[in-house]
Order: sequence, then C-alpha cells, then structure tokens
Amino acid sequence: MTLHAEHHRYRKPRRNRGAIPSVAGMVKEPILPVMASSHPIQTLDEETISILRCPVSGSRMHLDPSDNCLVCEVGGLRYPVRDGIPVLLPEEAKLPPEFETLEDFRKKFGRLGG
Repeated sequence: MTLHAEHHRYRKPRRNRGAIPSVAGMVKEPILPVMASSHPIQTLDEETISILRCPVSGSRMHLDPSDNCLVCEVGGLRYPVRDGIPVLLPEEAKLPPEFETLEDFRKKFGRLGG
C-alpha cells in the first residue's frame, strides 16, 4: 500500500452540509413510507405478514383492516398496527372476550405453558 492510499484509508468521511446525516451504510430515507393508520395494508404486505408470529402462542397472524390490527390464528389475540408498524408486545394486545388476563391466555395458548 502506498503512503497516499494509507492516508485515505484513515481519513474521516466528508459530511455533505445541509443533507440528512447518515450512519455508515444506513439509508437516508425511510424504507417504509409513513402512512396514515387507515391504510395499514399498503405498508404490511402479505409476505411480511406471513413471516410474523404471535409472541405468545407462536401462531400465524392475519391482518384485520377494519380494526387495524393483526389477529393470531390460534387464540385470537389482537395486536395493534400503528402507522403501518405492527406492535407485537403482548401487553399491548387486545385479549379475546373469554380471557380476563394475559396470564389466563398464556396458560391456554402460550408456547411454554400450554
């Protein structure tokens, strides 16, 4: 390696003044457009939904656009979708009417409790 090449190897990258700064290798623009919550179907495609699983039961989920949520196929736990982003926190999920607590749901449908 030449002295000139060695110098450039350790040089700090230039900053483009006025542009949005980026972290090395990260995209400057959001990958998913920010959508109004009434249009979750545009940001959650079928391929993405097919990958997601309920953190409690491990079951597949499907989108319920009328309630703007993801519904677990096993047990019916309903996770909200906010601004096109699924919130897969069990504490944020709506329980089916037959369950009073998340612990009751976990006892019946939980991966570990079952």
